[in-house]
Amino acid sequence: MDVVYMPDGAPEKKRSKALDRLAGAGFDNIALDLKLYCPSYELEHREEVMETMDEYPDGCFASVFPERLVENADKFISQCRELHMKNTVGAAPSLPWDTKRADLEWLVYEISKQSILACIKAECRYIIVEPLIKKMETEEEWKKNADFYLSLTDNLAEGISILIPNHYSEYNGHLVRGTFSDPYRLAEFVDELNGKAGNNKFGLCIDIRICSLVGQNFCEFMHLLQGRVKAVVIRQNDAESQMDWLGVIRGLRKMDFDGQLIFDFRDTSGAYSHLLRADFDIFIKKVVDYFSWQISMEHTIKKYDKRVMFGAGKMFSNYMKHYGKEYPPLFTCDNNPDLWGTVADGIEVKNPEELRNIPKDCAVFICNVYYREIEEQLRKMGIQNRIEYYNDEYLPFSDFESERNCGRQRNC
Repeated sequence: MDVVYMPDGAPEKKRSKALDRLAGAGFDNIALDLKLYCPSYELEHREEVMETMDEYPDGCFASVFPERLVENADKFISQCRELHMKNTVGAAPSLPWDTKRADLEWLVYEISKQSILACIKAECRYIIVEPLIKKMETEEEWKKNADFYLSLTDNLAEGISILIPNHYSEYNGHLVRGTFSDPYRLAEFVDELNGKAGNNKFGLCIDIRICSLVGQNFCEFMHLLQGRVKAVVIRQNDAESQMDWLGVIRGLRKMDFDGQLIFDFRDTSGAYSHLLRADFDIFIKKVVDYFSWQISMEHTIKKYDKRVMFGAGKMFSNYMKHYGKEYPPLFTCDNNPDLWGTVADGIEVKNPEELRNIPKDCAVFICNVYYREIEEQLRKMGIQNRIEYYNDEYLPFSDFESERNCGRQRNC
């Protein structure tokens, strides 16, 4: 799984302070968001931009000169390489979802084509491209969008795929589900494109906020789309709607998601003073690491054929209850000598010294909140095996349902 962060701030003439800040916080994969160089407003009001160009001689003006998009993105890409950052995902500029400017469809095509060229330079694996016609309610609109996406494949390099985002529709001022939030229609559309283009050149980028805003069960939504989802955007809702983080993490873990996990906290960071941005980025990096850790928990466990545990308390019991049957440990160990030689949840508890004798391909999973202290202890002992941290604050669906059903029976 690739963890990608969406950058914030307007592009700067020389060097991006935001990129330097993000690198200092520990981020190493930054999205190439070309919307920063050509915002939706600028595209939709292209004529106004043309009238004010003389006032801003250093502007990008990609809505007037689409080829400038690649030139301006070069600076961003070069700085990323200097900072040892990669760009696995790019995003093309687009008109607003409620636009009435059908006369600018030619411009969207040109901007999308230039965006693909920029992503090729950045060695992106995916580029997010919004549809030409946002609602797609008729067969004619379906065909027009399909023709638009297929026309872009002529510009794709080997190894790059186009991702289609989900979105809501509006009816009398209310957010409702439309074609781009209907899993069956999305699956049909992507399958049709791949059937014509071949080589799985198309996939989906699912924004969890969209699912939440239109009242969709994220886990069920993702299950219906199966392997078509290549990227997931993680971001918080507004104050009017509460995000189901429990369902999101469980859903991604259940489907063993291994694609692009894109974190977009720009709305939140924009609310803070620029004087706090560096500290905020460090905090957000910890949040990103935590979510990535939780989502990939079972994936991390099952990638090892052999494993031993460190700890014989409640966290170990949690592991055995939820994963012990499918991924049994060879043994567990504990610093408490009173537990040595006993059996916990069917597994023998041993002296930590026994870890010196485990095979080289055997991982050690720490089941104790003192992760770093125990890891330091093991390294001082000379243990060179892979060390992982186990903590499951998000129970698997099957176990959660079992516990809930048991509770219902007790209440009957």
